[in-house]
Amino acid sequence: MEQPESPGSGLGGRPHRLDRGGDGEGGYRGAEPCEQRGDGISGAAERDRADHRKGGQRQGRCVQAGEHRADEIRCQLPPRVFARERRDVAREHDLRGHGGEEQLRPEQGSTGKPIEEPRHDGVLRYVRPGMQGDMDIVDPLIDDYLTRLAGSPDPVEAEMRRYADERDGYPIVGQTLGTLLAQYALLMKARRIFEVGSGFGYSAFWFARVLEPGSTVTLTDFDRENLDRARAWLGKAGMLDRCRFEPAGDGLEALARCEAGLDIVFLDGEKGEYPKALAIALPKLRAGGLVLADSVLWGGAVARGESDAATAGLREYTRLIFGSEGLVSTIVPIRDGLAITWKR
Repeated sequence: MEQPESPGSGLGGRPHRLDRGGDGEGGYRGAEPCEQRGDGISGAAERDRADHRKGGQRQGRCVQAGEHRADEIRCQLPPRVFARERRDVAREHDLRGHGGEEQLRPEQGSTGKPIEEPRHDGVLRYVRPGMQGDMDIVDPLIDDYLTRLAGSPDPVEAEMRRYADERDGYPIVGQTLGTLLAQYALLMKARRIFEVGSGFGYSAFWFARVLEPGSTVTLTDFDRENLDRARAWLGKAGMLDRCRFEPAGDGLEALARCEAGLDIVFLDGEKGEYPKALAIALPKLRAGGLVLADSVLWGGAVARGESDAATAGLREYTRLIFGSEGLVSTIVPIRDGLAITWKR
């Protein structure tokens, strides 16, 4: 498997060594970031801008959604502009088909039950407290489609989701990302999963529901009420035999005390501490294990170079996982971005 190229210097300059820690083995040595153009703009981005400028000159005026047939629009617009126009036309058609008010089509999830997910077009629908970004990472139309496909596997899951909505959108991974977490647990045949920042147990629900007997997911959170609520919900779902609860407190301290040999470490705590969390997690992870880090795109703030502590921490974390030897990483742009890091 090839090691992915490290991101540009805009992710934080020179990488440094990540020590494994207590296992006495060698560390993860960082690789040099790849070069960028002096103006910070990639050649592909510059060509895209040129295409947009040329497209505007050819058009002479803006093309309105629904004004021309798709094949007429295609010959006038650059590919990316055409793709956006096609989405706008589809959405306008969907609105007209529902009396001017956008609603979900009566499709059903994997359980055969209708999925009722609120739509809030034009705003970030999964805002994290203190988030600097202000953009949807996934187009809301696509996000709703993926949500319907994921479905709701259990009435307890739906109850937990409603509770999050009632708490002004308490941050949870949601159905689409929850399904992906469960799939990673299955692919890894995970027996030991450790969460840093479990909240009231929503992500643990997705892990626990696919674990084999004798396997466990460990929950941590600063808030005792969150852990108590997680215990109640996971018990209601019949999953307590697959869950361990650390006392309320710092999840990173609990991870540092944890016995090595973990299959998966899931990070969803303080974003500014992600680099520290990585240094603690790697010695605890078995060879071939995964570190899964949530919200690494942070509403687009990381791409714009925001300088707050959370965004800076996420950019440094991304630099480390892409630029360190012994790690293979990628970022999946669903919800607010999931970073998947495989340890050699």
